[in-house]
Formats: sequence, C-alpha cells, structure tokens
Amino acid sequence: MPPLDVIGYSNANVDILLKVEKLPAHDEKIKGKLLGKLPGGTMANYACMVSKLGLKAGWTGTIGQDQAGQLLVADFIKYQVDVSTIRQLEDVATMFAVIMIDHTGERSIIVVPSFYEPALNKEQQAAIAQARLLYTGPYQETSFLAVAKWARQNDTLVAIDVELTAQLDLDEVKEICINSNIVIFNQAVIKKLYNLTYQEFSDCLAMAELLQKLVSEYQLNLAGITLGSNGCILVDRDHYYKFPGFKIEVIDTTAAGDCFNAALTTALLRGWELEKAGFYANAAGALATQGYGARGYLPGHQAIKDFLKERDFQDSLVKKQIKSL
Repeated sequence: MPPLDVIGYSNANVDILLKVEKLPAHDEKIKGKLLGKLPGGTMANYACMVSKLGLKAGWTGTIGQDQAGQLLVADFIKYQVDVSTIRQLEDVATMFAVIMIDHTGERSIIVVPSFYEPALNKEQQAAIAQARLLYTGPYQETSFLAVAKWARQNDTLVAIDVELTAQLDLDEVKEICINSNIVIFNQAVIKKLYNLTYQEFSDCLAMAELLQKLVSEYQLNLAGITLGSNGCILVDRDHYYKFPGFKIEVIDTTAAGDCFNAALTTALLRGWELEKAGFYANAAGALATQGYGARGYLPGHQAIKDFLKERDFQDSLVKKQIKSL
C-alpha cells in the first residue's frame, strides 16, 4: 500500500437520521420522519472529505461484518478512501448514532458505542507510521494515547477533534495535548472544561489567549475552537485569528465540523498560510450543511473556491479580511 497523506482512526458508524419539527424537551414525545440510515462517524466523515479534496486518505479501525459494516466499507470505496487496514469482526456490532434534525437544520445526536477499539495490529501500525497525519479523537472507547504515541514516534502528525462525548477533565486534556500536534475543540467542550459564563466565552481575545497557552506549553502546531455559524478561533505559534462564519441557508449541520477539520488540515498539509486555511475551512464547513446526513454534501476544492470567490475571497486572501486578534 502506498503511503497515505492522512489516516482517520476509529469512530465510523451508521447514522439513523430523523427529521423533526423541533428537538424534544425533557419528558416530551414527538413525531419524526426517518430520512435514512446513512454512513457517518467523525473520523470516517473526515477521511471521505479529505479524499474529496484530493489527498490520499484512509480510515482504519473496527466495524462489524454486519449490514451496517458493509454499508460503511462501500461508502469508503465510493469516496476512494483506503480500506485495506479496516478490521471487520464477526462478533462486533457496528456502532450507530441517532440524529434528530429540526426545521432550522440544527441537530441533536445520540452516539451508541458498541465495543472498545482493540489495540492496533501490525498492518494498522504500518499505515499510521507511513501517513503524514493521523486524525482521531480521545474517546473512551479507543486506546487514544497508545495510538497517538505510536504516530508521534514515527513522525506522523497527530490532529484531534475534542467533543463533549469524549467526557474529559482538564488533566486529561493536558495529557492529550502532550501527545498531539493539532487540537481542535468544539465550543461546548471549552465552556464545560473551564466552567465559562456566556460573557467569558464571548471574549474572543481571552479564548485566543487560552489557546495560546496550550500552544506554548505543549508545543502544539495549532489549537482552535469551532464556533458553529460564528466561525472559529485558530491560534498557531505566531498568530491569533478569529475567522467569521459565512451566512448560508442551512439544511443539516451534521458533520459540518468534520468537513471544517478536513479542509483545515488539508490546507495546512499543502503548506498554506493559516489565514488562507481558516477561510477555506470555514467555507467547507458552511457548504457541508447543504445536504441531509453526514455526507449529504461533501464539497470539493472547486466548490469551495467558487463559494469564496462569490463572496469576494480570492486565492490570495488579504489580511484586512481577517479579524486578527
């Protein structure tokens, strides 16, 4: 197998997608419409998007030999994602998630893990060691630290997505940062980890300084916070940036963050400056909301360029278009 640019590890599942008029409140029963049982999973979506953007991508991890597992493999092949190191086990049920989407396109997700990811086998170790970048998340169902340490030992960059489902405390975040190069936090995680009020979290400079401390202390290449429709904050060793979001009519926000991270890391692997990469990633995340399901619409490079061009963003983005902190 030729070396991959990027390999995603773990977290592939089938999404049971439901359309609801509004997301249910506590002790409330509502009606919904089944939109489908579709391929999903954070790292799996990421790998498909990276491949769509033109890099060599693979996904490795464990799924079942059941119908759901076959659906995932078929969709990886559709997106030209390498499947040579996937482990399909007879006694494992492929994971699933239930996603409810309301009339605004916002959603609630229930993730249902069904097993703990086994230790890497030799084929998986080789694929990760030869890749330029490993993308994963610090979920309790995975042996994250062992996998990240293996990647780092072999000079493979480690990029991670930190969501609430990881259920981390601050000490665990520090351990994760020690073993990563790029760390992207969902805004809900930062609020909970640091017990922030709305006013505190709304202070972009304070959030950037928080990220800068992580970058400096743990020698990260990049740290960021995704802010949904409000864009993102990205901090590397030299710059603080608040990138505004794009206004767009939303169909479904599922996997918008996965597409954002895929576009961001793709841009960085191509050697782009952070100012250009940030807008590119924001555009990818916005466009990903234009279809139902995690992969209802994965925008390609040309679609992202056209989207930016329509909004007067050219390939050579100028700094005055960036809200620099």
